[in-house]
Amino acid sequence: MTTISLFHRYSGISTVVFQEKKIIFSTYEAKKIDDISILSFLSDWKPSTNLVTMISYNSLELYGLFQTEVDSQTTSILIGPVISARPLVTENYRYFSFYSMHSISTITDFLNLIPRLNQFEFSEYLSLFFYTITNIQQSSSDIVAQKYVIIASVEGDDYQQPIILDEPRENILRKTYDEIGLYADAIRKGDLKQVERLFQKQVLYHQFYSSQPKQNLYNLISLSALLGKVAVDTGLDFLETASVGSTMISLAEGLTTPSDFVATFKKMVLGYCNQIEKEIHNDKYSKSIKKAVNYIDKHVHDPLSLEDIAKYVKLSRPYLSQLFSKEIGISLQTYIQNRKIKESENLIRYTKMPIAEIASSLSYCSQSYFTEVFKKQMGLTPLEYRKKTLSQ
Repeated sequence: MTTISLFHRYSGISTVVFQEKKIIFSTYEAKKIDDISILSFLSDWKPSTNLVTMISYNSLELYGLFQTEVDSQTTSILIGPVISARPLVTENYRYFSFYSMHSISTITDFLNLIPRLNQFEFSEYLSLFFYTITNIQQSSSDIVAQKYVIIASVEGDDYQQPIILDEPRENILRKTYDEIGLYADAIRKGDLKQVERLFQKQVLYHQFYSSQPKQNLYNLISLSALLGKVAVDTGLDFLETASVGSTMISLAEGLTTPSDFVATFKKMVLGYCNQIEKEIHNDKYSKSIKKAVNYIDKHVHDPLSLEDIAKYVKLSRPYLSQLFSKEIGISLQTYIQNRKIKESENLIRYTKMPIAEIASSLSYCSQSYFTEVFKKQMGLTPLEYRKKTLSQ
């Protein structure tokens, strides 16, 4: 069992060893055979050889299965699953063998732990593992050639072909290029609704399916450069745009799980898109009001005064207040307060700064006053808001 444990540690691929209907070893929390969903689809299947067989379920899951003798008793060893298709979207969860056993959130968490390998990569692991256990050589190409395929339909669905097939590298690269184009188009237009639709379909999430955090970080840096250039090309300030990417990359340097990288990628895209949306929105305003808004954005951590803003835009304070209310629809003082609360919301959600430090950084006179203002606008205290976002 030491060999199996080492294989799991270095590959991330789970293994279960069982005799008859009893599990004698498992690298995950399977307690009984009924916990292993794929076996229910193999009740009529009998291995024709003593070699390892690759099992494909709906072209989404891959397993390896072979039998060997342990203490003169026939022992079965199941390797897997690994996930062979990408991207994975919640609409496709029903095609997994374990769909009926778990909630959507549990499946999502489970999938984040399962290695993503195509059948050729997985066959290399199976060949090595099989030789290590049995001292029998079986080439990876033979394993793929003798793959056992299960196509399981879902009630009410005319499912004929695999939803997402293993694809050649050039096809994946083309898909990635096209998906980057979808995000670029949404960012260029500042279309937050389109971005949310892309998030729901998990577009580009496959860029973060590597089990190596360093590779996921490299992919995030590449996407930051590509999508950041899209934002700059629309006319956004280079330094402000770069700050979005650099902030997200800094946050990602300590991440380990694919789901955390995906979450950071989403923050980055929303950051670029929000900048564009704001710029488009600002085009409706006069030059003086745009200058005032930009001044507030750049000095949101300072103790902003109406006199300082009026002086900057070269208008009298009464006239600026009147013009601002007319064009923006709220008073200048309310806008400043809203902008500070929005900034505090980001700091509470995305950093570990103490609430008192956040209040001080935004130039509130006291933490208690900041808490009062925040709760009035958000309906929760800053601490309650942080706990809520963490739970989500």
